[in-house]
Amino acid sequence: MKICVLVDVYPHPFKPYFDVQFEEWRRAGHELQVFSLARIPQASSPVSVTTLKSLREAPLAVPLRILMRCVVATVRSVKVAIAAGSLHASLKLLALDSQLPLTAPDVFIIHNLTAGARFWYLKKIFPQIPTGLYYHGGEIPGVAALSAADCIRAFSAPDLIFSNTRTSVMEAEGRGAPMTKTRTLPVGLRLEDYPWSGTRTYKRAGRFQIVSVGRVALEKGLDIAVRALSELHRRSKVEFEYTIIGDGPEMANIRRLVQECGIGHLVRFTGALPIAGVAAAVRDADVLLLPSVPRNTWRENQACVMQEAMLMGVVVIASDIGGVSESIPLEMRDFLFSPGDHAQLAGNVERLLAGAETTLHALGNTGRDFVLHKYDVRELNRQILASLAETTLRVPDCAQTPYD
Repeated sequence: MKICVLVDVYPHPFKPYFDVQFEEWRRAGHELQVFSLARIPQASSPVSVTTLKSLREAPLAVPLRILMRCVVATVRSVKVAIAAGSLHASLKLLALDSQLPLTAPDVFIIHNLTAGARFWYLKKIFPQIPTGLYYHGGEIPGVAALSAADCIRAFSAPDLIFSNTRTSVMEAEGRGAPMTKTRTLPVGLRLEDYPWSGTRTYKRAGRFQIVSVGRVALEKGLDIAVRALSELHRRSKVEFEYTIIGDGPEMANIRRLVQECGIGHLVRFTGALPIAGVAAAVRDADVLLLPSVPRNTWRENQACVMQEAMLMGVVVIASDIGGVSESIPLEMRDFLFSPGDHAQLAGNVERLLAGAETTLHALGNTGRDFVLHKYDVRELNRQILASLAETTLRVPDCAQTPYD
């Protein structure tokens, strides 16, 4: 099958599930074309990706491509322009479309609502091609929220809309996604990347190892974690070390807060690490803290780092936000805390770590089993394609000829 993937930002070091999904589609024998509206500087990708340019970014090359496309695919270009409406919108859509292949794929997969708002027109050009939009949640702070009209247009175009959790599906429906099109389907992990001996040891170095992983930004709530662990250090005999893996705009503030709270000797900053480095650091941890707070239209959704940690026997303590409670086993939900409540977080960490070690072992095994049964990327990839194949009656050989 020929799959055309359209993403808002790729490669992206904080979204390794894209890499895994794309690699596994290739390994399954599918032909993959990946196009991105932007990329993170210095980020690398295991698959080939074409970064699309705007008229502003390439004021000579893109107009030339538009002209060439209008000549070789006149009917398609006219349909793109008509779909856009205004002259300005037509130029923007023609700029994008002129950089996409003439030959239709077997399926379009659009990742993120921002990309959906840009590529909504493809369904009008290729009505016979199954098209899926994956909604990964709301816009993070610093990214302007899409207008209601853009959301409705983006959600109206595809045949199906996938999202990680029932909570995020309901969020998508609240922003205009038709209920008849939505499907709850998490993104997956390559399970063999997380080997398991069947047992593991906790508190190996005489202190519990606590870790947080991700972009160091306001919405990740690391200040809540620092305040909670400072309180735990003052009142409890539980011995711990806390490692923060990642980088971002709040790094200087978090470093300063650590010193102000008097736990500088207990906190380690690694900065951003490659995927293998993150896995190694998490594997050595006992507890993963995910203290996220709601910001802008964003809520923590599946939080893939939780599943990665659980595959390695790490116990998750997280804020009860978005789709988090759906993405961990029932037994770990007892340790969820209200977003922003550092006192409750401190109490939950103390309750877990001051308890019997058998509790950690039981939770670690339960967490791994939970992920093994729900998050196999190969099965989830198959479900995406199978679901889309059922939605649209294909025209024979339409993928073999240009639109014109």
